[in-house]
Amino acid sequence: MKYFFLLLVFSFLPFAAVAEETIKNFHSDIHVQSDGSVLVTEKITVNSEGRQINGRFYRSLPITRTTDYSVISVRHGGKEASSSVVKGCKYQYRRHCIPFLNVYINLPHDGLYTFEITYRADNVISNFRKYDEIYWNVTGKWDFPIEQAAAKIVLPQGAEAVKYSGYIQGFKKTPCNYDPETGVFWSSDLQAGEELTIDVRFDKGLIAAARLPVERSVLYAALILVAYMLVTWFLFGRDPTEGTVLPKIRGPSGLTPALAGWIYSYGHNKEGCLAASLLQKGLSGFLKFEFNNGLIKVIKAREAQNEDEITFEHSLTFPLLIVDKYSAKTERLMLNLSEDLKKQAEKKYFTSNTLFVFLGSLLLLALVTALSLPIEPREPGFFGILLYVGLPSGKRLLKGLAAKKIPPLSLGGISFFFFLFLSEAILSCHTDPELKTVFLFFGLSVIALIFYSFLIIRPTYEGMRIIACLDGIKMFLKSDDKTLPKGVNFKSMEELLPYVVLLGLEKEWEAKMKLTTGRAYQPDWFAGRFSMNLLSQMNTILSLACSPPPPYRVGEKKRPKLFR
Repeated sequence: MKYFFLLLVFSFLPFAAVAEETIKNFHSDIHVQSDGSVLVTEKITVNSEGRQINGRFYRSLPITRTTDYSVISVRHGGKEASSSVVKGCKYQYRRHCIPFLNVYINLPHDGLYTFEITYRADNVISNFRKYDEIYWNVTGKWDFPIEQAAAKIVLPQGAEAVKYSGYIQGFKKTPCNYDPETGVFWSSDLQAGEELTIDVRFDKGLIAAARLPVERSVLYAALILVAYMLVTWFLFGRDPTEGTVLPKIRGPSGLTPALAGWIYSYGHNKEGCLAASLLQKGLSGFLKFEFNNGLIKVIKAREAQNEDEITFEHSLTFPLLIVDKYSAKTERLMLNLSEDLKKQAEKKYFTSNTLFVFLGSLLLLALVTALSLPIEPREPGFFGILLYVGLPSGKRLLKGLAAKKIPPLSLGGISFFFFLFLSEAILSCHTDPELKTVFLFFGLSVIALIFYSFLIIRPTYEGMRIIACLDGIKMFLKSDDKTLPKGVNFKSMEELLPYVVLLGLEKEWEAKMKLTTGRAYQPDWFAGRFSMNLLSQMNTILSLACSPPPPYRVGEKKRPKLFR
């Protein structure tokens, strides 16, 4: 009985050995390409017993920020095998995800199978100063042993290995075998979790420099562009120090209130500048005003005596009627005044720094050219067209929005920009997904350049003096002092009236005027009973007259008219 039991045990030992799930042979041919990629063919013989390998076998290829894979073929017995390629993640240390490309091969039944997997891996070769190098994990990590593992490196024609090494990496690192005649690295009996890795250095100059992944390249490009804008703004775009602001009882000498208001608002308060210009001409006796049921009637009281008044006289037909709804004639008056104020202000009171915006545009084009040329050589010229259309249109649109109106030409230009941008982005990204990141970088950069073109505008020291003067007027009008500074009288207070409209301090001015004269203000340039409420409404009427109304929607209440 004892001998019969031993005989029975030994008779099952061969079947137990055969029944073990293992990789019988793993052979990899690695062909180094001149573009820095490798073409890999792996022949894998595996024994399946339906335990860990249950119905399908898979090969995992780790995806990194520099290396991605494209599977060319999966074959079994000289024919295409039933397989699928799926991207997935393996998690380590809770939230850390390592992406893998898994090649799944269906197994019709248990037994011995030999597969041949061919794939390409990009950006594998490392370029160093004296040599190029391929460092390649041949087998990867498996949950079962590998009886025989081998790999052969095929270098480009003319390249010779200057140093090579291979090792088995597991709990400890041990050298593997190498046959210098055949160039094959090999090792036997790899345990579960052990990996065959090879490292070959060869002559430099036969492999193109490895291209950085597009995401990292775009990050570097964004840092370069942001650094340019920050440095140039810090050196040339920051406003000069304003200094101490003191109360002022008079406006800046040598400037019209409209020009001072243009400088103070950086050209954004166009309606206020028009109101200040009209009031200043009323104070000088050139114009008179009548308010009647939401209408301003401007009458010429005398002949023009200076260049500013002559310009008004030649460009207008008196009496001028301004109503509380959009008028192309009133808007044209405001735009003509704005253009004239802009010309006067830019020469002496502002530095536009347009050169830095132009250089920033060239830098952006250079960056997108460097990013897109390796992907799609035809794209850089298209990006130049987009920048030519989008940057000026976007800038004019933002200026229009700041003035509470939308210029039709600018809106059309920016719409055309987005149409071209989105259509080309969709088509290009479909053919090459890497361009998606480049298009996103370009679009955000154009928006950043538009805002940069406003921030880089810098007032001169003379411009800051004007700004400080108007801040001083604001400080004087908003002060709660019941005693007035020396030199404040009816005339000086009346001369501040255009600045009051610019700063929106009608109530504060009225309180100061009562302290000065002890009675309500009644100007001779105004027909009828005057009140500061009417002055505020004058500013509102001008704003409505210069702003195109929004489209009327069904069911929406009509805007009520003023003074009804």
